[in-house]
Amino acid sequence: GVVTLSEFQAAFPEATAEQFAAADGDGDGDGALTAAEFATLIGG
Repeated sequence: GVVTLSEFQAAFPEATAEQFAAADGDGDGDGALTAAEFATLIGG
């Protein structure tokens, strides 16, 4: 599944939409993180 912007901001309250888009590591431009991408952010 993917992590939505609202879920991202729930985990990272200070995060901007730009940071969310930049975190879209699969590069498909949809701005949605996969679970793996999100886990990388949490862990990193």
